[in-house]
Amino acid sequence: MSKTKILIGLTAAVLLSALPRPSEAQVVQTIDPVNPPEGTYSYAVKFVCGFQARNTGLLNTPFGLQSYGEPSVKAGNYATEINIYNPSKDTEVQKKFLFLVEDGIPVGREPQIVEPLAFDAIGLPTCTATMDDCNRIAELLPPASPFSLRIGYMVVTSKQPLDVTAVYTAEMCSDWTLTGVGAMCSTPAAQNGFAAFGGGLSIDVEQIDGKFIPQ
Repeated sequence: MSKTKILIGLTAAVLLSALPRPSEAQVVQTIDPVNPPEGTYSYAVKFVCGFQARNTGLLNTPFGLQSYGEPSVKAGNYATEINIYNPSKDTEVQKKFLFLVEDGIPVGREPQIVEPLAFDAIGLPTCTATMDDCNRIAELLPPASPFSLRIGYMVVTSKQPLDVTAVYTAEMCSDWTLTGVGAMCSTPAAQNGFAAFGGGLSIDVEQIDGKFIPQ
């Protein structure tokens, strides 16, 4: 047998010996919602709220914020609605809010980091639900203006597993006026670098996967 064939055989044997045997393989256990293990369930939900009027981003420079490149989100009007349903035992739901973009300014852009600025809690009995939206976030921490662009995380924690769903809506119009023929976009025409908008609409529904943190 040649040295090359011996070397290939030894290499294959080493690689095979490194693989886990069936008895050593990790077993993934499903969580029983009726009798869950002790610990905390955590759900990090993204939120995007408010009106982005400009299609140019902001860049930190030695001379302060300057218009440059892409915005955090494209020009448009954004809303987020978050649903929380408790399929298990009565539980206390804790919520904390981290703001990465505030009043259109990316305050959490790397290398910057942010900490929670607002907190909320609610008791949620079994088989009940609640919701949060941009207005609830504004009640907990008022924005600079009613349509300020805010992007961040709502982190939901509970001792019981939850069903958490987020609904994201975006449209090109920031304000609507009802007329005799229906709804008309009443956003002002382009001025001072602001864009005029049409009436495009999009919606997305996301089921949020949680993480179990053992006690």
